[in-house]
Amino acid sequence: MISFQTLTTGYFKRSQPVAVSCGISASAEKGELIALIGLNGTGKSTLLRTLAALQTPLVGEILLENKKLRYFTSESLSRTIAFVSSSRARSPAVKVREMVELGRYPYTNWVGSLTSDDKSKVLEALTSVNTLHLAGQPLDQISDGEFQRVHIARALCQDTPVILLDEPTAFLDVINRYEIVVLLRDLCRLKNKTILFSTHDWSAALQLADRIWYLHEGTLTEGAPEDILMTGQLDAHFDGKDFYVNPETGQIRFTEHPMYQVALDPEAASNAWLMKAMKRAGIVHNPGAELSVAFHGNQWELTYGSNCSRHQSILDLINAVRKTSLIASPSVNT
Repeated sequence: MISFQTLTTGYFKRSQPVAVSCGISASAEKGELIALIGLNGTGKSTLLRTLAALQTPLVGEILLENKKLRYFTSESLSRTIAFVSSSRARSPAVKVREMVELGRYPYTNWVGSLTSDDKSKVLEALTSVNTLHLAGQPLDQISDGEFQRVHIARALCQDTPVILLDEPTAFLDVINRYEIVVLLRDLCRLKNKTILFSTHDWSAALQLADRIWYLHEGTLTEGAPEDILMTGQLDAHFDGKDFYVNPETGQIRFTEHPMYQVALDPEAASNAWLMKAMKRAGIVHNPGAELSVAFHGNQWELTYGSNCSRHQSILDLINAVRKTSLIASPSVNT
């Protein structure tokens, strides 16, 4: 569907080319959701704009349906690629339906009037992203998540086989971020579209995308999320830091440094939520520790010598362990 070999992207400064990504190669197939990831300044937006023919590559060719991108006319390109920018500008004078209707511009006549088929496409797009109930709302009166869905509806309405989105999940809360990526994945599967989106949400990308394009220091690596994780390349971002990418889940994790130790009874040691909280708080299980924790009924029991305290929640228990540990054994040498 889309492919390029030894492509160099960038821009011109004082008539001189400035390369951002050099000699990169990648491809995307029909029905695939591709996540473009990388740190700020690695050229994600530049690559997307180049693929959308909004700027020209410095070196190389882009093939779209086995045809060189530069040979597409404006009309044929607008019927092949829909581009959703990262702009969040809203006009109170524009309603949701009117924004989505703009997606039909490649198909309307010179006065822009919509046919019955165009109107059906608008309704279909609004329904696909669950925004039909917002059709009459001004853009400045809907939430950020709804606003992003409207932009996706506009791209759907354009009826192109390829959709490119520049950071569609930026500024959204965690629920909306995942909902948008799941929506994009479902559109790929149900409508056989090729959808490429850039994102800083690596966890969502590695869990939900079919293919990853990973930009790093001017190079691009592609593969299934599992391919990228197996190489360990993402860990290069955290070299010398206390962060790492969990190879099993793709989530970013922090290396905890133990500061306190407690002895856990079998029931407490088997409680996954307690172990998770202890790890975050820097508490480790040591059978020979002076402090001990047991779980009785619905309470946590913390014992130090002849002193015993009971706690209803994990939060209270963790705080008690910290306070008591300052008296018992202030730290664990690691």
